[in-house]
Amino acid sequence: PFGRLWTGRNPLNDVFSLAIGITSAGTGTERELGAAFDLLNLSGAGSLKAQEFKRKLYALGTSLNLGADERWVYVGLSGLDANLDASLRLMMELFTAPNVEPGTLDKMKVVALGAHQDDKKNPGVVFWALNEFAQRGTGSQLLHRLSDAETRALAQDRLLSSARRVWEYPADVRYVGTRSHEDFARLFASIVPAPTRGRETGKRIGVLRPARSRVLFTHRDMVQSQIFMYTPDGVLDPAAQVDCDMYSAYMGGSMSAVYFQEIREARS
Repeated sequence: PFGRLWTGRNPLNDVFSLAIGITSAGTGTERELGAAFDLLNLSGAGSLKAQEFKRKLYALGTSLNLGADERWVYVGLSGLDANLDASLRLMMELFTAPNVEPGTLDKMKVVALGAHQDDKKNPGVVFWALNEFAQRGTGSQLLHRLSDAETRALAQDRLLSSARRVWEYPADVRYVGTRSHEDFARLFASIVPAPTRGRETGKRIGVLRPARSRVLFTHRDMVQSQIFMYTPDGVLDPAAQVDCDMYSAYMGGSMSAVYFQEIREARS
């Protein structure tokens, strides 16, 4: 009832890994969703304050990760399979009955506003912003981030309601652990509510196809140069994904990659 489920057995130990993705929601269609998940990360659940909530998870041996991206929201759980029931209930309580201590949102706003100013001075972020603009123009992720004024106007009730609504959509659930497919499905369905909306098409992302070669340039007062090139192609063929990944990893994936070794090691 909650969406689609893939499971696999863990043959090594009694640890589980659970990943929940909801592709009908994301910051591309609901821009405050990232801030909503940031606030949940600073919150407790039910009667538990934020620190008590974290201690409870730690006592269960459970790690919880959640966040929102442009095209999806993500919730990840991992820990001891014996404590999966309690961990799932805590996770859902964080969404249905978040315990936000007074002043938490105000502090979060101060940090976010400070990050906006720091980003303008960070060469890596400026470089990323230029890449986004080169590839996507006005569709750039950075241009769709919340502005300072929008950040100051964030309201706690609105953010928590936004985070809670993601469970109205079907989820894609991946579980690896000691339980059977059927046992896990029954457990998950008993804790996570069935969606009330259908699956929606998330935001599609396309890239610009310039009529001719072009160079975009931003000056930074630093010694290092950062250069990025891209050539737009057609629509991605999923059948070619493995080949693309293999080529990318071999040629430019890490410090052992061909390009890195040739440019930095061989040519200094």
